[in-house]
Amino acid sequence: MSPSDAPRSRSTLGQKILKGLRNPTAIIAHLRFLTDSERVVRLQCNGEWFYKYRGVLYPDYLNHGNAAEHIRDTANKFCTGHGLDIGADRWPYPGATPVFNEPHRNAYLLDDVPDASQDYVHSSHCLEHLECWQNALQLWITKLKPGGHLFLYLPHEDMKLWNPGSPWVKDGHKWQPTVAVLKPFLESLSLRIIEFNPGHDHYWSFHLVAQK
Repeated sequence: MSPSDAPRSRSTLGQKILKGLRNPTAIIAHLRFLTDSERVVRLQCNGEWFYKYRGVLYPDYLNHGNAAEHIRDTANKFCTGHGLDIGADRWPYPGATPVFNEPHRNAYLLDDVPDASQDYVHSSHCLEHLECWQNALQLWITKLKPGGHLFLYLPHEDMKLWNPGSPWVKDGHKWQPTVAVLKPFLESLSLRIIEFNPGHDHYWSFHLVAQK
């Protein structure tokens, strides 16, 4: 902004403030509209329960946890042998060593797991919780044997209730994973992308498989 523009801009801003003070009903109506648009409403449609947010209906089962169950058949094709399930929570991948968020072992700390010792690393709806996700992925990859698979299952950006800052996750999700971000990053680490789904599945999530 140039010095000559500043007074006019301040004047315009002052006029808007005065206009709002003279018509508080308009401000209240605007705030009510914003509140309604951000509200999550649980409703029933054709005998099924949904959550309505920003004009979109999301199935009730999205709020029940155990996301990995919805991609199990696909994961079974790649996650064989000895592997880790990072961020397993209450539903660890069958046969995998679960990695929880514990002081001695977590997504950033796998000192008790030898490098190049795992046939696969499975992780479902975990990476979005990690602020330093690049460091975490690099660590996970070091634990893979040559030819081992990295299997990621993540919330799709179309599911607005899982976007960072939304009413469901608030600041629990630190970033928004996408194929467009993950694919080139993994390729830069010399991994080969085997399979991915750029769209969302019935669980409003996507998967990506890479091979070391």
